[in-house]
Amino acid sequence: LNKLRRQCRKDLEVLAKAARDYRREVRPDEVVTVADLAAAKKDGAARYAGPTQDPWGRDYVIEKRRIGVRWQVRSLGQDGERDTDDDIVAQEPRRGGLRFF
Repeated sequence: LNKLRRQCRKDLEVLAKAARDYRREVRPDEVVTVADLAAAKKDGAARYAGPTQDPWGRDYVIEKRRIGVRWQVRSLGQDGERDTDDDIVAQEPRRGGLRFF
């Protein structure tokens, strides 16, 4: 289980950076979907070529946070239910790197 959670965090980090860059460069007022990132090109290459699903076979989700304008990338975790203790969320901080919850 810990190995899967570590892999999920790595995936979310790459996905979150791709989403942040896309949002800043292409659609500053929208949160992009994982499918949009996989289809979008930059300099002839896909903006995101990593997995679109978490290690438990569920789609990763990019979403706006409930409060404010920042975004987050989410895995529903092993149980597949939203807002439970096993969710893994990479959240865009006000400044600096990503924050995981």
